[in-house]
Amino acid sequence: MPITNLEPKTDKERLKHFEMTEEIYRLVKKHDQWFRMQKAWVLAKVLIIIAIIVSAWIYLPPLFKQAVEAYQEFDIMKLLPGGASSTLKR
Repeated sequence: MPITNLEPKTDKERLKHFEMTEEIYRLVKKHDQWFRMQKAWVLAKVLIIIAIIVSAWIYLPPLFKQAVEAYQEFDIMKLLPGGASSTLKR
């Protein structure tokens, strides 16, 4: 059975309805502030991740290039007894 008339009839009911409406408004306002803070925090985390990726894209390639060059100069065959010829004669 649907309720068709929700309008308060007496002054006492109207006052109670008004107080409940104020309480609901306070709760909604508090939650709205919380939701805004959550959105700001998500945005901050995304910006931090983007900053890390951009800085890695800028700074890591030269470091990798230096590391590879250092290992290319290093020749393991010179360290083996007999030099490179001992491993190639097998």
